[in-house]
Amino acid sequence: MAKHKPTYDYTLIYAFSIDDGRHDNMLKVGKATINYFKKWQDLTPDCELLIKAAKARITQETGTAAIEYKLEYTELAIYEADGEEFGFDDHDVHDVLENSGYHAVEFANLEYNPKEWYPVTTELVIKAINAVKHNQSLLERKDWKTASAREKKTEIVLREEQELAVTKTLTQFLHGSKMLWDAKMRFGKTLCALEVVKRKPFNRVLILTHRPAVRDGWFKDFNLLQLPGFHYVTRVKNKLLVDGQKIAGGLEVLKQYTEHDPDYKYIYFASIQDIRGSKTVNKKSKFDKNNELFKEKWDLLIIDEAHEGIRTEQGKAVVAEFQKNKQMKSLYLSGTPYNILKLFKEKEIYRWDYNMEQDAKERWTKEHPDEKNPYEGLARLNICTYNLGEVMTNYSHDENDYFNFTEFFRVDTDTDKFVHEDDVRAFLKLMTKDGENKELNYPFATSEYRDYFQHTLWSIPGVDAARCLSAILREDKEDNYFRDYEIVNIAGKGDSDIERENEDNATRDKKETEALAKVQNAIRTHEKTITLTCGRCTTGVSVPEWTAVLMLSGSYETKAARYLQTIFRCQTPFRGKTKRECYAFDFAPDRTLTVIDNYLTEISRGSGSKNFGQKKAQETERFLRFCSVISIDGSKTVNFDTRSFMKQVNRAYSEEIMRGRTRKLFDNLDNISDDEFKLLKEIDARMSVSSSGKKGRGKVKVTDEGVTGERAVNASSYSGTPKETKARMKNKTKGDQAYEILEKIIIRFPMLIYGAVDKLSDSFTIDKFIKNIDNASWEEFMPREWTKTDFLKVAHVIKNERFIAWAESIFEKVNALEGKPVDERVNGIADIISEFRYPDKETVLTPWRVVNMHLSDTVGGYDFFGEKHRDEDLLSEPRFVGEDREVTKRVFFTPAPNILELNSKTGLYPLYMAYTLYRLQCKKQQGFGPELTNEEKADVWKKVIEKNIFVVCKTKMAERITNRTLVGFSKIKVNAKCYTDVRNNNADIIETLKNNPQHFVEDVKNGKEFWKANNNRKMKFNAVVSNPPYQVGVNKEPLYHHFISIGMEIGDLGTLIHPGRFLFNAGKTPKAWNQKMLNDEHFKVVKYWKKSDEVFDAVDIKGGVAVTMWDKQNVIGPIGTFVLHDELRTIQEKVESLGEESFSKLVYSRDLYQLTELFYKENPELEGRQSKGHRFDLGTTAFSLFPEVFSDEKPAGDGYALVVGRENDTRIAKWIKKEYLKLPDNFESYKVVVPKSNGSGHFGESLSSPFVAAPFHAQNTTFLSIGKFDSIFEAEACLKYIKTKFVRCMLGILKVTQDNPKSVWSKVPLQNFTQQSDINWDLSIPELDAALYQKYNLTQDEIDFIESNVSAMQ
Repeated sequence: MAKHKPTYDYTLIYAFSIDDGRHDNMLKVGKATINYFKKWQDLTPDCELLIKAAKARITQETGTAAIEYKLEYTELAIYEADGEEFGFDDHDVHDVLENSGYHAVEFANLEYNPKEWYPVTTELVIKAINAVKHNQSLLERKDWKTASAREKKTEIVLREEQELAVTKTLTQFLHGSKMLWDAKMRFGKTLCALEVVKRKPFNRVLILTHRPAVRDGWFKDFNLLQLPGFHYVTRVKNKLLVDGQKIAGGLEVLKQYTEHDPDYKYIYFASIQDIRGSKTVNKKSKFDKNNELFKEKWDLLIIDEAHEGIRTEQGKAVVAEFQKNKQMKSLYLSGTPYNILKLFKEKEIYRWDYNMEQDAKERWTKEHPDEKNPYEGLARLNICTYNLGEVMTNYSHDENDYFNFTEFFRVDTDTDKFVHEDDVRAFLKLMTKDGENKELNYPFATSEYRDYFQHTLWSIPGVDAARCLSAILREDKEDNYFRDYEIVNIAGKGDSDIERENEDNATRDKKETEALAKVQNAIRTHEKTITLTCGRCTTGVSVPEWTAVLMLSGSYETKAARYLQTIFRCQTPFRGKTKRECYAFDFAPDRTLTVIDNYLTEISRGSGSKNFGQKKAQETERFLRFCSVISIDGSKTVNFDTRSFMKQVNRAYSEEIMRGRTRKLFDNLDNISDDEFKLLKEIDARMSVSSSGKKGRGKVKVTDEGVTGERAVNASSYSGTPKETKARMKNKTKGDQAYEILEKIIIRFPMLIYGAVDKLSDSFTIDKFIKNIDNASWEEFMPREWTKTDFLKVAHVIKNERFIAWAESIFEKVNALEGKPVDERVNGIADIISEFRYPDKETVLTPWRVVNMHLSDTVGGYDFFGEKHRDEDLLSEPRFVGEDREVTKRVFFTPAPNILELNSKTGLYPLYMAYTLYRLQCKKQQGFGPELTNEEKADVWKKVIEKNIFVVCKTKMAERITNRTLVGFSKIKVNAKCYTDVRNNNADIIETLKNNPQHFVEDVKNGKEFWKANNNRKMKFNAVVSNPPYQVGVNKEPLYHHFISIGMEIGDLGTLIHPGRFLFNAGKTPKAWNQKMLNDEHFKVVKYWKKSDEVFDAVDIKGGVAVTMWDKQNVIGPIGTFVLHDELRTIQEKVESLGEESFSKLVYSRDLYQLTELFYKENPELEGRQSKGHRFDLGTTAFSLFPEVFSDEKPAGDGYALVVGRENDTRIAKWIKKEYLKLPDNFESYKVVVPKSNGSGHFGESLSSPFVAAPFHAQNTTFLSIGKFDSIFEAEACLKYIKTKFVRCMLGILKVTQDNPKSVWSKVPLQNFTQQSDINWDLSIPELDAALYQKYNLTQDEIDFIESNVSAMQ
């Protein structure tokens, strides 16, 4: 296993001589390096360690030449001045000698390096070294004095890439107004930006930053560069600082300077947080400050850390206000500008990334071997990932397949200790433990490593976690290696991103400065430190002593920008010594790889760059050459090359994709062509038209294929009104919109991959995958209007390598179960299918827990869940349910039972039934003997599948999926058939059940020709089970009743789960069929859920969900009137015992009012606005369809009717000629008007604002009218009655949807609404309820039931 490398070394100067006649009176002056991790002052000249290091270097240099030399002198190339350390190398010593007249002599034709020989003595070499330490260039100077770091006048020489950045910017500013430097940390952006100012020159420069703590860095570079005539101005705590000196007054003083001297040149450093408090950009600001800054005529605006400064709306507003000055130039600086790149054209961007830096470093050594390498101190980065989940299994994966740092470091607020303290302590021991864990290469596992990583930065997920971790690290215990470290906790209050974002300028500046000072002081006074942070000091600060960063926070959402800003903290060069290697240790491997991949994507792309794929491959190869990425998983270590890196990255993406983050499949969708985007929009529009209905956010509508929706993707693109959707989409990028359309199909792929991919070859592509799906299966599994042809036109936007990795991941998970014991395989298959994310509109899958709940409650068998059947109730060992049930014995304990599944999609129903038969057969075969071997058990499974399980599928794909679920990739014969009626043009199962159901019965019972499983042409089935399709088409034509009917004809016993509307004689199932089922004495409801989401997560089914069962051998019904509650049943019985008429006789139909022929005769221009079938409807949109004939004010005369309706969600009334309407018999009477649709069908819900309508008042189909009353008294009495809890209790017997048709009122008793009634209608509504309770002799329990379950109305 590769070990971690030393992080830094010191340079030493050596001089040696050779007594060979050619080198007389000369010394070779060179350099060597030494790894030393204690105080460098201990390495005195000519000490043993320096001599050893020098000799090692000389031997390396001379190689096999066997040169005899004499080592004359060694000295460490470092010194201290004014509390700071400074380093130098042999080139600095050579320069002094050269400047003093001692020129190098070059010897040709030598077997070793012939250079660096000088005609000097050891004494002169020592003097030259001292000259370097005193910042002198000659030996002859006699006026040496104590060197002062602050007094040094170092000539600034820009590196090649820095010079290019400056010149490219100045050139761009000749014609353009802005420039972005996309340059990594340590590029020297502040120095180069000031060089731009110096060369132009720009006289008035404003520097804006999101991080005030970098103020000192700018001032330091300002002094270093020595801008002639410029002043450096800033404000601290309302005090103006000019060139570091406080002056009285504020910006008004500065204004006086500039007005007095128009040529006054200055650079003003300001914080965006402070400036955005100005009323100029923030009218709501409580302060009125910085307004003068907006009045200044700035020449240049420099925005530091631009990716942060302009990411907020307020930050954008500040910059936009300054940029109203069209003469001003803008220079944006960022090491990670990924969120703002789209604001710039390619010519407006200068890039310098890590690959470029390390490449320049490598090239310099080759091309300039005799010169000092300006990149030498820029260390090589190493990224080591550890699969912590392998040793901390409780946190191995959060919902996104990353180690869950937040949970691992969670703090109990009551005890102020880690909830998982034992595990945290175990982790710390693992980090430092020698012996058996040494091979894991943890960063503190050896004393050697602890030397390499003397000062480290740890990123922690929270303030509380940092405080508790700090306490543990400080414990003075013998087995705590960290007790030798000074723990610097800079994660205090306000350290979170959100809190820091909201800090005012002074507070933030103060905290950042204090945190950095705290770190620097600890490092200065302690040999080893650990800094704990939640965000402070991770951007814009330099701590050279940090050699490693430990990433113990973050998740899959960690942005590349934040991640890289943090880990590159450890690359800051040393002064006095050379940092060679630096390390980032991460404990979420997939997160690490995907972040790196995002980074490589960004540096490869560029605006409009061509050959992106090829360029990224090249950048990946370069990056891995310059940055070791090592995966440590147990004792297995992988040092990634380009191929293995991309394979693992794609595997990591596939895991995210499996969890619903399907956008990872695509490249930058903002670059999709206009033609492709137009196609997507057209398809989306077609899908919207053919959609099965509107829905609320997060709810799943029942569809053709039934209910399922478990873990449904809550895609906002699918919800809301067209108006809301349009408004939302307006704020989304083209890429966002394209993704939301593509997601509707991509989310369906996992199940298709699961069933369709039998093997993976090198030629596997997404195009081939799509083409191999038969058209019927595509139409079944995909949204309407998404044709294969359409999809293939845009399939190229999917990253093929990630799709392949996704497919491989699914394939390998299934394949890994091959040969496993049956129990393990069944659980594994259920787990795989449960990982698939389902679209939130046209779902097709039934969750495993629902299958277990349904079947265990009806036919019994082995149930994999506890009684509540929640995901968390999954059992380690299935429980047998129904041992004492007669039904269970008939299904599972008879010889050679046959089980039929009517419409399999996933194979989970037959999987449950097969597993129960398998377990019972194993038990029977075992008897009192030893447990069966795995081979024997596998043979039992094979026989059960081949002989006892029969499955009908609608499509070939469903057949393949069912086969995969039951037998994997084996050759076991599965009795799963995609049904077609060969007698009727191969009609599918739906058409056959609707038109020729007897054909289906004959086929399914035919074991010989249809199943080819036996010779029985009239098979009997012990049980028929299914979750059938529910409805089809835009009109939502119900289907499930066909499956119930056919199931009852095929088998004597069976059970289905389906919508429950028909139980209340509601919905679109035929009323005759409803009555037949409700009166069938062999049919019963096993369970009913009024709220569908109580059984199916995030599913909305009006009318609820029911599990029903039939048993022709036993009388178990009839259902009659299905009533939800026992109390409701007894109330109904008492009401019906009085034999009163039904209130429903007063309820008129919704299409009570119709348009007449005269309407169109007098207004021919209105013809065709409604379809022929609805030509005479006075529909819900009548007001907007026919505005010409409706008026807000009543015209003169009596020939008009006032029509009540709704428009723009508001109840309104408009006048129309009476003769345009077909009038009912209650038109000239008083009546009560109620909404045709109300609420959701929830028991006891209020009615939405019913009201009394006067004579000559009508309504459109939005409303129903009740009654034909001669007096307003009767109408108001009726209205009061409707508002009572009693009435709505009785209404709730049949009202299970939002509809209020005449039929649902049938259980409400009719009253006499005149003054001669037995009810006093002058009473209040609560008093009326009391009178009604008394009239029907309700018990207190029944009264309490009504009062607690029915909403009050006023």
